[in-house]
Amino acid sequence: EIKITTYNCKDGISFTTVIQDESSKATPAELALPLVYGKKNIVIGDHRQLPPMLDKDEFKNTLDFLLDNASGESELRQLKKLKSYVIKNFDEMEISHFQRIYENIDPSLKGKFTHQYRMHPDINEVIKQFYENKENPESKDGLVCGLIDPVDLGVNDTNMSNPFSRYHGIQIDDFICGESLSPENHVVWIDVNSPEMIEGTSRVNEGEVKVISHILEKMSLSDSFKEYCNKWTDEDDKEIGIISFYSKQKNRIRKMSRSFNNLPMKIDVVDRFQGMERNIIIVSMVRSNTIVSDSQQEPDFTEYELGYPEQTDLGFAQSPNRLNVALSRAKRLLIIIGNSELFRQKDIYDNVYKIIAANPNGKIIKCNPYEDLRK
Repeated sequence: EIKITTYNCKDGISFTTVIQDESSKATPAELALPLVYGKKNIVIGDHRQLPPMLDKDEFKNTLDFLLDNASGESELRQLKKLKSYVIKNFDEMEISHFQRIYENIDPSLKGKFTHQYRMHPDINEVIKQFYENKENPESKDGLVCGLIDPVDLGVNDTNMSNPFSRYHGIQIDDFICGESLSPENHVVWIDVNSPEMIEGTSRVNEGEVKVISHILEKMSLSDSFKEYCNKWTDEDDKEIGIISFYSKQKNRIRKMSRSFNNLPMKIDVVDRFQGMERNIIIVSMVRSNTIVSDSQQEPDFTEYELGYPEQTDLGFAQSPNRLNVALSRAKRLLIIIGNSELFRQKDIYDNVYKIIAANPNGKIIKCNPYEDLRK
């Protein structure tokens, strides 16, 4: 039972205790304002996930507007100084105020949750690296799956009414590229070689859209997936969560998904998925080691070794916090669709790939969407 009591003070209403959740996504003002109303304050967050959403271009555009409308030399100098600071220190500005407080507050005033009860232990193995103390491997930092530690609570119980079960029961013999999907598989990386394409200020990968379309078709025809859906009364439990790092890719996936209106789905960018969870998550990584300027561009192996111009930028996916959020939304089945040649250049992705490959029930599936999925 939670009892909330208030007391009056001369400045208005105050609370004996204020609890803030998802605090790592709060701006300094959003974090500070509730604190002034609490006699005691409990601030809860995860600075290994996403900080406040700040748009560098929006900052610059706003400051340019103010510069154009400055009322005098003094104001102009101050705005130029502010713009210079923003451009040079934007990475620092993106660090959440929660992280600064957590890292600098007296140890006696902070605590840490080390057990998670959301996801199957195979998925936990993929993301626990984000919570390990690399500088001190002997520390107690890390993430433990409370569904099996200290005792197994029935994580693989085929009776999914068991609240601790993370069994999904989906069996698709011809899932993709000659590979099957079984109830024992909880982490899958579909390794695609399709190029990315710039679209406005965003990115798309048509090959990954094609792979997702194929997966959705297989799900829609699967009796075991229908049985899986019938076990749930909550629509969120039925939904397939589809996450992308780019809004234009999200739009492409949404447009494609209209062909599968019999399937429950939640499609959005990773920033909008923080705080959510779904039993099944598909992550479209988008970026690739090759790039095209037009969706109709054909490969040219006489000019390019890989058929298309090469590129090495990870873009938004460079952030380990963003990757952590994307991969940790899944409870029972995580499917990653991405180009391993690009992403494995970075240690965190290489670790994800190796962990899945080393897991007897993990799957790495090589896929050329334009060849292997040809109708």
